[in-house]
Amino acid sequence: MNDLVSRRIYAKLFAASYIDRERIRIHDFTNLVDFLAWEKLESGVIVVHSLDDNLRHNLKDLVEKLGFVLLSFDILKDNKKKDTALMTLPDEERWKKVRTEHKANKFRNDKYYWYNFIIYTKASLNSIAVTLNSFFAFGFEGGQIDLGKAQFVEKVSSLKGFSNFAKTYGKWIDKVIEYRDAVIHQKSIDIFGLRHWLIPSRPLTDIELDQLRERYDSLSSQFSKSRIEKDLALMSLSSFMKTSIVNLQTITGLLSTEILCELRRRYSEHLLSKTYYH
Repeated sequence: MNDLVSRRIYAKLFAASYIDRERIRIHDFTNLVDFLAWEKLESGVIVVHSLDDNLRHNLKDLVEKLGFVLLSFDILKDNKKKDTALMTLPDEERWKKVRTEHKANKFRNDKYYWYNFIIYTKASLNSIAVTLNSFFAFGFEGGQIDLGKAQFVEKVSSLKGFSNFAKTYGKWIDKVIEYRDAVIHQKSIDIFGLRHWLIPSRPLTDIELDQLRERYDSLSSQFSKSRIEKDLALMSLSSFMKTSIVNLQTITGLLSTEILCELRRRYSEHLLSKTYYH
């Protein structure tokens, strides 16, 4: 089965998502939307009907946020390619090109798109949580609806496709939340390196960094020092972003399969519609 999301899906969701241009593979998502919503030409106007308008709204919100994640990643990836190409030039030629590109693209700010990536990754997870909570009537409210909270994850794990959710995605979600919280609580997450972009494995304020370094210098035990070294370690930005995108695609696919199965049970006589009016 082809899991590449069809372009007609975005018309059914009324979603101007970046994924509309940079389409990705999400298992069962196209089938879900084709079963959920259909278009009809009525008196010269295209009207979208739906089995569940609240679900359609939630799916629209989800693809918009996923689109922002992908957009941030693509911009950072393009910027990284430019930097890598610059590194192959002789020093004088490289710095001349850097100055030229800086003038041409004075609004470039890699950290801005990195922060966007983090914020919208967590926002996508929130949208997934809200969709599941609403459609399956789990009964959670407000801040309880969070894939980073054990009680909510336990309920979600009652769905067949999510049975190993905590084991598979728990540590990654904890890291996403740690970075997101750092961004909104004045902890800078800098990007280091030229050929390979690196980020802190644990976001810290400048004061926390200074305190850790002072403590490290005062220690004689290598075991104690190694624990601090873990807090000061760097990790690959590219690997983290790629893992995040794959995980979001997979989790959205799990959501799609579970909801599609339930919709088919509720509306056993209903058929999916691939009609698309241009």
